[in-house]
Amino acid sequence: MIRRVLFTAFMTCFALSANAQIATPNLDSGFHTFGAAATGWKTNSNFSIIGKDLKGDVENDATGEKTKVGDVKIGPSAAGPNDSAGLSPSLYGVYKGEAFAAELYTTIGDGLKTDIETEITAATTTLNTYKSEQELIANFSYVFADSLSIGIGYRNLVNKDKIENTNPVFQRIVNKELTTIETNITASWKLADIFYLAAGMESINQSGTNKTTNIFPVASETEQDFVDNSWANAVYGAGLMTGEPGKMQFRAEYSMKVSPESIKEAEGTKAASNHPQTTTSFATLEAKFGNILLAYFNKTEKEAEIDDNGEETNTVSNLIGLGWQPQEGLTVSVYSIDKKVTKTNSLLGETDIMPKGLILIVGWNF
Repeated sequence: MIRRVLFTAFMTCFALSANAQIATPNLDSGFHTFGAAATGWKTNSNFSIIGKDLKGDVENDATGEKTKVGDVKIGPSAAGPNDSAGLSPSLYGVYKGEAFAAELYTTIGDGLKTDIETEITAATTTLNTYKSEQELIANFSYVFADSLSIGIGYRNLVNKDKIENTNPVFQRIVNKELTTIETNITASWKLADIFYLAAGMESINQSGTNKTTNIFPVASETEQDFVDNSWANAVYGAGLMTGEPGKMQFRAEYSMKVSPESIKEAEGTKAASNHPQTTTSFATLEAKFGNILLAYFNKTEKEAEIDDNGEETNTVSNLIGLGWQPQEGLTVSVYSIDKKVTKTNSLLGETDIMPKGLILIVGWNF
């Protein structure tokens, strides 16, 4: 039973972004926006390289108290299916014209890697979970009369999971791949030169496959596509941004994304596809004192249970950062990230996955 709850917990997406940029852009020029309209309010063109490295514990309370049952590694420290680690950096570039702005964000190679190694002594079971996350984001915006920014965006996210389940009487490998394609439109309205209100819609389409290989005691293999799934998210936010670039600046934003439950029943040879109702909130505080940047980001995501199945997922991410952000030239930012993913099962208790580490952003403003 504990094997089952850990298995489902490890399918959780490990996207690490916690910064809200729906109404306004970050003062840190090395972050991409989440609402394309916010790109229109950027003050710099920039090119950046982003690296992430995290480690932490996995805990479960199925035995009656929380105990450590494994480890999680994200980034260069993640071994991967072939024990091969890569730097797994991301690249970001933005062009800011007088009214037009465009940005591109992409991961390199296999993207961000996650490795979760778990050993359950009571069940003599080992679970090794390898994940990779490849992402491409393109945003475009245009500012009308210096008061209204309209943006359109595209996002392609590919999540690949490989889970090896091994004990003396049972061995299995599961490979799951999900491709999520998002198109969005957002608007951000500037009021009194310091207040910003934003809203938008995201259209989501998701497809994927699941391949299961039983190794022992009976060898077998099955591969099945998921039914294509689609839904629409609503995003909105409010922000305050004041000050002058190169001098003292302050930014605060609170934003939300609301995603409905979407259930697609199995059809023919295709497996069912379920997306839980999800509410995500973002809170941001940033201050610049000349070229010195101080930042705090919080992201809280709640996935509701599907069809009263008794499973919920809550994710909380906190980033605290310090940066050097001149208007032109070399930029460097370092963020401490603390993340906790909690998978709750009504019968089997809670599983916590708790990576902590650093995000490093090196770029050039021009």
